[in-house]
Amino acid sequence: MTRLSYSHPGWTGKPYESDFEAKWGLVQLAEILDCRECKTNLEAVQKAKTLGKVYILAPKKSKSGNFLYKIEGRNARCIDAILNYQRENAASMKNAYQTDAAFRVTQIFRAAKSRAKALGVTFELDLDDVLRRVLENGRCEVTGVPFDMSPGSATKRGALAPSLDQIQPRGGYTPGNTQIVCWAYNLMRSNFDQPELERFIKALKRRG
Repeated sequence: MTRLSYSHPGWTGKPYESDFEAKWGLVQLAEILDCRECKTNLEAVQKAKTLGKVYILAPKKSKSGNFLYKIEGRNARCIDAILNYQRENAASMKNAYQTDAAFRVTQIFRAAKSRAKALGVTFELDLDDVLRRVLENGRCEVTGVPFDMSPGSATKRGALAPSLDQIQPRGGYTPGNTQIVCWAYNLMRSNFDQPELERFIKALKRRG
């Protein structure tokens, strides 16, 4: 296979001759099938599928000037189009997370559900109930502190953002074992036992 250099705004670092590295993943040159001798992109897709390849160098370059495509279903999409969609979708999701409280709570719910699956624990929560408890009550169910739905920093969740906490660790996300608390409290529960945490909260209340 001829070594080619690629340059793409979604890639990190300088262009690669043997591989290209995108912000969303790494594709090895060995995974790319050179199909530029094919007459059409459809023929290239069929050839790649026969050989079990997902990435191709297509016979016709995309509007952005790249030959690199990824097979999706019966067709192939230019890597440019895929990465541009991912960037736009990420920006849209970030905006919704920062401005739409219901969307944000839904994302917290989904993250907890995925976490439960990964840990092998029960998940029996109802999204509508979680939304009601956060948006209508609006307070940490342990400390009584109002939730702050404004965004945190680029890398950290806000200290007073809502989170789902298992009362008994690994006891599962069930209605009786889940409390909706501020993120700071959840973090402290992960590092301190309950008596220590209660003493700390009482001390803060006395100072307030």
